[in-house]
Amino acid sequence: MPLPLTPTCGNINAIELLTNQSLDSIFATYMQTFLPVISNNNSVMTFTGPGGARNINVTGPGQTLTIQLSGWKSLLQEDFQVLTERIDPVNHVISVVTLQGHPLAGWRYWRVYSIGTNDVVIETGAYDQPGPGLKNYSGYYIAKGDILLGWQQYLQFIQSRLHAPQGSNLHNTLGGIQLQTYPWGNPTLLEGYWDYPGTFTDYILDNVCQSTSCN
Repeated sequence: MPLPLTPTCGNINAIELLTNQSLDSIFATYMQTFLPVISNNNSVMTFTGPGGARNINVTGPGQTLTIQLSGWKSLLQEDFQVLTERIDPVNHVISVVTLQGHPLAGWRYWRVYSIGTNDVVIETGAYDQPGPGLKNYSGYYIAKGDILLGWQQYLQFIQSRLHAPQGSNLHNTLGGIQLQTYPWGNPTLLEGYWDYPGTFTDYILDNVCQSTSCN
């Protein structure tokens, strides 16, 4: 039975890096391989490819990736899976849809794009809600910090490998949309932004499937 007041919400992590590495190189090295979240590169989660392969190379839609939580939290949540949905090497975007067994129901994307000479933005965003059941409903709220931390570490891993300083053009807007201020504090885009007002919904879904309504 569906639970009442099931939230659907977006979240985004982003970082601006000053680097002469090409978008093609960043996309192929870190996004198509999911290098920042394989092996022991992330304290929150680990990705594996089809059949549990440690080496990942996402080249098209329909590829299944398995996610395992790290540490003691893996005892509370079994491995779960996502399915690649949109692979766009020209615009440097990958998006996935969650599969049955995932604690969330929705989509996530990763992209890299240029905002100036040797100035790039890497971002990941999701639009989702709790999966079915009370465990997923409660876990949606409990795990919010882990979700943002995991993707913060993803971005910081790429930054460390590129030896790239952060740029200063990402302040309180992303894609021309203003971030809201919250009375309990305003984390940076690197730390992650939870889009309670829904102002980034269309932006997120357009990155996922090039439409404001994804199937």
